[in-house]
Amino acid sequence: CVGPMQADADPYSTSNLYSEEWATELLSRIFAVIANVDSPDGGIGGGEHSSSNDKSDDGSSFLLDANSMFRPLMELLFARLPEPFRTRTIKHTSEFLLGSTFSSVAPEAAILCNAMSWADPDQTEKYMLAPLVTLLLEECESIRDNSKLSKVQETTLCWRIGLLSSLIYHMGPQATRHGERIKSIFSVILLSPSTTVHGAASRCLSSLLVGLCSYYPLRQYETCCVGDPDPASSVSLEPFVDKFGEWDLGQNTADIPAPTWHEPSEAEIALSNDCLATFLEGPSDRILEAAAGSSQEISKLEMRSILVTLEGCLEGTRSCLPDFEGQHTPPPDEAACVVGRLGATVGSGALRSKVGHALIAASTMIPANDVETLMYLMRVLDCLLSVGCAEFLSSDSSASAWASDDKWLQQPSVSGFLLGYGGDGDDRADGTDGANCADGTDRPASQCTAAGRLVTWRRRRPRWIAIEKVFMNLEWRASQCSYRGFASVGSPLLAVDKIPKVFVDALGLAVHYMLHGGSHVRDVSSNVVEKCAKRYPLLSKHISASVCAGIAKIPERTSFDASVSCVELLPQLTEAA
Repeated sequence: CVGPMQADADPYSTSNLYSEEWATELLSRIFAVIANVDSPDGGIGGGEHSSSNDKSDDGSSFLLDANSMFRPLMELLFARLPEPFRTRTIKHTSEFLLGSTFSSVAPEAAILCNAMSWADPDQTEKYMLAPLVTLLLEECESIRDNSKLSKVQETTLCWRIGLLSSLIYHMGPQATRHGERIKSIFSVILLSPSTTVHGAASRCLSSLLVGLCSYYPLRQYETCCVGDPDPASSVSLEPFVDKFGEWDLGQNTADIPAPTWHEPSEAEIALSNDCLATFLEGPSDRILEAAAGSSQEISKLEMRSILVTLEGCLEGTRSCLPDFEGQHTPPPDEAACVVGRLGATVGSGALRSKVGHALIAASTMIPANDVETLMYLMRVLDCLLSVGCAEFLSSDSSASAWASDDKWLQQPSVSGFLLGYGGDGDDRADGTDGANCADGTDRPASQCTAAGRLVTWRRRRPRWIAIEKVFMNLEWRASQCSYRGFASVGSPLLAVDKIPKVFVDALGLAVHYMLHGGSHVRDVSSNVVEKCAKRYPLLSKHISASVCAGIAKIPERTSFDASVSCVELLPQLTEAA
């Protein structure tokens, strides 16, 4: 990796590619590719590189094929442009994305939005976020009373909502300035007559909550060069970090900045709680009131809208929303879980419990043959009960992409010798002169260690790659802490009578749908039950009893009962067999 582009570089020097013209030309070519991929002869008509012929699951084009460097390239480009160049580049990119609809290259557009927002959130807010919110508000006014959306309206809305989702994912402080306007947008589009738009709005709501209440690295792509640049090329070498977290073993590494993190402010936490009150607690109250008969019945479309809204809130807050009310927590000195947090605490355990009661009530309003709505219900139930699983899956899915980037961008092992970090006659990082080790032994210098570890043959990676690894570890620790926060050294398993009742009742709902006639409903509900059984292993015998009773068609034992095991049902099961 190289240092920053020089705003005042001599255009006739050997580094003439470090110029605004070079960056503009690169982006122009990328825009041309995106526009052609999305054209009728490309993405829609089925050209050679169209996303419709792409075999990837996310619908991305060839720009994001396996081992693609498109994402790192865009993120490094925007982060390392000099400020005047970056501002003009952000303005140019914003005009391109807001001026048209490129529905078949949404993943590529999302990468451009992420790169802009991470590099300069303030300028991105000015040129991209504020105009986009204004466009969406105008669009909402035009569809407010529509009973049906045209294909063009639906496509345009999904495109712009997707852009907003990608922008605010890491723009929590800037999103607070548009909080009321963004809430107004959600209030309209979540009631629109289109399940496709509902799904896009749910993902956008999730991104907003992640940006507001989560921890994430800031300025990880900023340049921190080691030593003086080469006068002939104006190229500065970036410091590399080894696998133990130690900086480059060169002498000029004292000024390398440590990673900085987004910590939610009071305004961000307030907006998060406001969104939860509107889009999580409000829909839950609507279901409970309808179930009690104190309000009008809920239609199929409204129920689906409510369920995707709940899903967006739960996916966005993840473990930042406390576990169920009444969940057992051991004293800090006896806790057996790994220390870790995903972000600031928002909402309360009582709110999560209310959502659980609402889902149980919603199951009584959904017909058994409405498979699609039941799928919505099971997805929300998964987000509600599987506390900590979302963080684990996120860190696990990010690991493969990180490993690919790390493979192509890390230094080879031999670089320690080539760069003079070890070997005979070279100065060493541990203070030895290359003849003997600093510990006074007669070992060769090539076997000397720093802090007890060999330093010569370590692989090293760029600083920003190392920060990505730290963030993945943060997500993993948060997942473990949330998933088994009840475990103590003396009692790693939680007794059934100490599990919150609403959790057991909601789990019983998932167990019930494991025997549903629809195969998709069975698959999703089985996945929910599996996660819950792994979290609370002592529930397994009661789950298996209910499933066996359902298969054997024992009517009085079909409902889930946390006090009945297979042993007690053995006579009835034998008779049924």
